[in-house]
Amino acid sequence: MEHVDWLERWREGRTPFHMDRINPWLERFAHHLDLGPGRRVLVPLCGMSLDLGYLARQGGRVMGVDLAEEALRRFLERQPRKIARQERGDAIFLLAAPYTLVAADIMTMTREQFGMFDAIWDRAALVALPQACHAAYVGLLLSLLKPEGRILMVSIEYDTALMDGPPFSLPAQEIKDLFRGSGQVEVLAEQEVDADEPIRVNHNLPWVKESVFLIAARDQ
Repeated sequence: MEHVDWLERWREGRTPFHMDRINPWLERFAHHLDLGPGRRVLVPLCGMSLDLGYLARQGGRVMGVDLAEEALRRFLERQPRKIARQERGDAIFLLAAPYTLVAADIMTMTREQFGMFDAIWDRAALVALPQACHAAYVGLLLSLLKPEGRILMVSIEYDTALMDGPPFSLPAQEIKDLFRGSGQVEVLAEQEVDADEPIRVNHNLPWVKESVFLIAARDQ
């Protein structure tokens, strides 16, 4: 999906992918991220996800990144906090502690600009990106992750003869291949998506499988 298409979706309210609840996988496995006071957690392509609030309540200092400032502002407007807006180069920062929400292209992030993170929660970022971006995106996540940090990631798999994304189908083996040599990958859970979930209904898919991964740097 092109940047302009993503921004138009948020302006027009065409966001069937937004969940009006905390992601169940995050609730089940967030303890693996070892969050606590002062620990930084990154949420790529976060939209206005309620997961941001859940992570903050675990004690994390939350940075969410999304192209759409509209999405980030909608999330913060639900919080009883004053919002400070700053423009830094091509990025727009919305500051409302413990949240730092950044309207920017995730692929432009560097550790020099944004620092490093104790944890990363990727609910639907990797699967939203085309295959040509996957290796660079994984390299970016690993460059932003502290040596003792963890990535919690959800991917989906479906019959690509019926749909070609986004979101894109990424079987477990492809996730392992992307992190091969640089990350330790553990499959925490796999489950078929319910028939009434938007991804199956909107695309008429007979089955969709979600997998949850815990990823750590290889040198740990």
